[in-house]
Amino acid sequence: MGRVTVGSRPRVRQPSAARRRGAELGAPASPPTGRVLDVVELLARRADRALTLTDMVRELGITYATAHAILATLAGRGWVQRDAGDKSYTLGPALALAARQAERADSRDRLARTTAAELVRELGCSTSVTQIVAGAVVITGFYAPEGVDLRAHPGDRVPLTAPFGGGFVAWEPAAVRRAWIERADITDPSVQERLEAALMAIRQRGFAVERMRSSARQVLDLAKDLHAGVVSDAMRESIERLLAEITSASHLPDDLHDSPKGYVSAITAPVFDRSGKAALNVGVHPFRALSGRRIEQIGRALVRATDRISGRPAADRDDTHSTHCRRAPVRTRRAGQLPADAS
Repeated sequence: MGRVTVGSRPRVRQPSAARRRGAELGAPASPPTGRVLDVVELLARRADRALTLTDMVRELGITYATAHAILATLAGRGWVQRDAGDKSYTLGPALALAARQAERADSRDRLARTTAAELVRELGCSTSVTQIVAGAVVITGFYAPEGVDLRAHPGDRVPLTAPFGGGFVAWEPAAVRRAWIERADITDPSVQERLEAALMAIRQRGFAVERMRSSARQVLDLAKDLHAGVVSDAMRESIERLLAEITSASHLPDDLHDSPKGYVSAITAPVFDRSGKAALNVGVHPFRALSGRRIEQIGRALVRATDRISGRPAADRDDTHSTHCRRAPVRTRRAGQLPADAS
């Protein structure tokens, strides 16, 4: 593998994020294009602070010469701008203009983000808007009550693999649902059936419930890395059992009224496009334990909101719901704000 030196420390160069995602999807890779996109996406994820050339070399594992050439080209086109004083880089006005034009082209996205901000006021919880981009679930907007620590930022992504993205996959054909499960390297038929049952429950309820704590997410990532490495057959079987347990336990497949009170990281409902495909998900993030009844109340409020965005007739639901998350002032703030308010 190639090496690049950052300061005096050697660093093994990793494949670009864009190249890895392309490989996962079986798409033809264009390494130069992937490196450009990696730079733009890194600046978007870190939009709350300026980054230096060294920062980008360290974060992306590319050479100084490559990073400098990319940034010089982007700066010349106005996609990034360079501070003459500290020589740091931020996103530029040309990208902001492109973001505004993209926003005008998709009224659903705009309405979804407005709705998410309103739900912060209504429920007192953090909220999000997500969509599928290049085989991953990407946060395009994250909103938090004033004074509440941020848990995510626009640009954050997770692979569209069980247990992530059930709120999108539940409405897909059977073959797509099966592929979502198989990408998680789960081969146990009983666990596959549990995940399929969870997707069916999401579809029937109209919203998904995710219960994964950040610690479980870290264990899941580590288990997947170990599973992909060279391990013994016995260890691989143990890792597969761990993957299966964490993945299947992250969803609620049964009737909510029969579920014990438990930690809830996200309640999400889809916004459908004209073809009936889940184009976006709006999420509410309690980050606390909730009873099944309270989960259902929040879920129904969320479905009413996303139905309005989708242009679907309002369902005959109970209009009464109360705040079950931490109360907060009416003002909201947007995490990791993207250029021209495009988050």
